[in-house]
Amino acid sequence: MSVQEVSYDRAIDLAGVGRFDEALEIAGQLSEARPEVVDFITLRARLHFDKGDAQSAFAVLDDALARLETLNLAPPHRWASRGVLAHRYGAMLMGLGRDRDALPWLHEAAQRNGLLSGEWPAHFHAGLACYRLGDLAGAGRYWHDLLYRAPDLGAEDILPLVQDAIMRAEAAGQPVEPMMRVCLGRIALDNPDLLELEPEAADALAGEQAGLVLAESPDHPQARRLRAPLRFGTGDTEGAQDDLAVYLRQCPDPQTQVRAMAWRRQAAQAAQPRTPGADSEPWLIFSLTTDSDDGAGYYRAATALGEFIDEVPQAEAALRPRLVEACELGVARFEQYFATGEGDAAGHGGNADPHVYSLLCRLLARSLPADAGSLDTRIALHRKGMAASEFIDHWIDLLDCHAVPASTRGWWNWRARCSTAIRSNAIRPT
Repeated sequence: MSVQEVSYDRAIDLAGVGRFDEALEIAGQLSEARPEVVDFITLRARLHFDKGDAQSAFAVLDDALARLETLNLAPPHRWASRGVLAHRYGAMLMGLGRDRDALPWLHEAAQRNGLLSGEWPAHFHAGLACYRLGDLAGAGRYWHDLLYRAPDLGAEDILPLVQDAIMRAEAAGQPVEPMMRVCLGRIALDNPDLLELEPEAADALAGEQAGLVLAESPDHPQARRLRAPLRFGTGDTEGAQDDLAVYLRQCPDPQTQVRAMAWRRQAAQAAQPRTPGADSEPWLIFSLTTDSDDGAGYYRAATALGEFIDEVPQAEAALRPRLVEACELGVARFEQYFATGEGDAAGHGGNADPHVYSLLCRLLARSLPADAGSLDTRIALHRKGMAASEFIDHWIDLLDCHAVPASTRGWWNWRARCSTAIRSNAIRPT
């Protein structure tokens, strides 16, 4: 077989017309040439499975899992590779109707697949396995994590399932699982087009779902978080702040802390008369939770703090240390996970994405003082980030570290510091 014929896409095309043996020959050559590329391994497993040989498919994955430690992979990439293999293992078990056996694999896949550069369907499939097993609360937790962190991912697949669960429970006169209502409300809030609703009608639906949950469980954290922007949007700033406070007491969420501060400032601006102090300058009393286990959450909080500083320059002196703290906490969460594979019991995947870690290293490096005292730290951060996920901004910043005198640089240039963007967790202030 020629070099031109040995390609991933060629193998897929051959499988599509039932030529599995030829496709497996290509996949085997690819995997032998690049054993560290996990996509070639999962391709082989998928081809065996689609051919009807599940035993060989699982054998391919078992062998790959056993060999992971022997490959020349940095810890971030080794854990990410394990996450991809776990996802394929769980998906194949689900394909055989073995949902209960699949769930531990899919939970691990959710832990080890970040939402920026990982396999986000792992989170959907973990929820789907719970759903098929009748654990609607478990399904809702996985799906809400996905909808809350990345509203553009998975909503179209989740919507009909939560609608069906709600409809069947209501028709039978049974209680509706609260997380099904919360997921429906979250989709209405962030993706009204999927429901073919105008934003006002979608907001009303979201508010209705949150209200039904809170009527039975007044402190339900996700329902409180869902209702908060709706109350804020109608001018009920005190109610919105109460919702966020109840949510934050139960769910350490550094990005929502920044959102609460921004809302307090907006409410103070609208109030008359304005008086200096904590109400009108909430950044003076802002503190950051240290209890979150989510490295990506700290990254999102740091970017939100940077955007706030852009909008409110007088807050820089108070918030600059908090931004650095958010970066340091995020880096620590990622590095603890990379060292042990642990630190995400819920399976949100917030510590698993090497590219988010790289972005966080860069942001921290650029947020430190541009002086000789921090030079070695900044260089080390750029190098750690590049080892996880290399992109050109790190190289530019390394040149800056050596070439640009400290006196010619300010510490903060937000757009330059965040030119490589992560998905926002919301399209609007939700």
